[in-house]
This record gives sequence, C-alpha cells and structure tokens, in this order.
Amino acid sequence: MQIAHITLHPIATRRRTGIANQHVVVQVETDNGYVGWGEMSDLSHVPMYQFDLPELERMLNELCRGRDPRNLSALEDALIKFFPDEGHMYSRSGLVRQGMDLALHDLLGRRDGVPVYELLGGALGRCGRACGSAIPSFACGPSRKWNPTCSGSKPCRRKASTSSACT
Repeated sequence: MQIAHITLHPIATRRRTGIANQHVVVQVETDNGYVGWGEMSDLSHVPMYQFDLPELERMLNELCRGRDPRNLSALEDALIKFFPDEGHMYSRSGLVRQGMDLALHDLLGRRDGVPVYELLGGALGRCGRACGSAIPSFACGPSRKWNPTCSGSKPCRRKASTSSACT
C-alpha cells in the first residue's frame, strides 16, 4: 500500500458570531483505494499565516506520494524535516503535520475496519468533549455517532451545545 494522492479541501465554518473561519480538510488516498481524512485548523484570524493551498498540496504530494502510510514514524520524520516547528503559537508547520497525522490514522482505521481510538489503545470512556461549530459538543459510544443527549450506560455530565469553542 502506498500513498497515491493528497488533496486539500478549503472549507469555511460559521461561528456563532457570524464570522466564517477557514479550515483545510486533508484527503489522503492510497493506490489500493483507501481514503483517510484529517483537518488543519483555523488560522483565518491571522491572515499573514494563511496557507498557499495549491503550493502546500503540491509539496505534500511530492513528499508523501509513494510512501507506505502504515509507516507513521517515517512519514512523521519526513514531515518534521520539511515542515519544522516555527517556534511560535501560530505554527503552520504544526497544523500541516497534525492534519496529515489525523488523515493517516483515519486511513489506517478504515483499512482495518476499526475506529482510530482502537488503533491508539482503546476508548477511555463512552463520552467525550468535541469542539466545533458544525457538530454537537459530545460524541458517544463505539458507534462514533454524534449524540447530543449522550444516551448509553454512562450519561454525559454536561448539557450538549453547538458551541464554537471548548469551555
């Protein structure tokens, strides 16, 4: 199995304030048809740190195409060398590596037919907080379905909301 293509999809999500924040969804495809999805977080509040998406997509394809997505350590090493830490809180390099890491783990989970939390050692609970303006604040159970009431054997302690930020 080898990485065949990486595609970057710009999206905008509207916050409660009405401001649309820009994100980048990462799609990693393999030569045998597996696909993984990740996300590079928002830097739209800091315009000087925004990505040149066509150039970034070209660089990621050049760096990762033909590599084995199962060899996460080798891919991470290559990404760190090509996208080193920038030494400040608005690190585009960190966002690139995080987006790729999420997409690669998602791809491997889909290949194995298991959720990513199983790849990482198993679930720590039945309910967890999530941040985002497009999804409810709680995800529950092994079904990986969003459930604002968090039904199941262990109910959530907080009321679900569609808050755009963790509190």
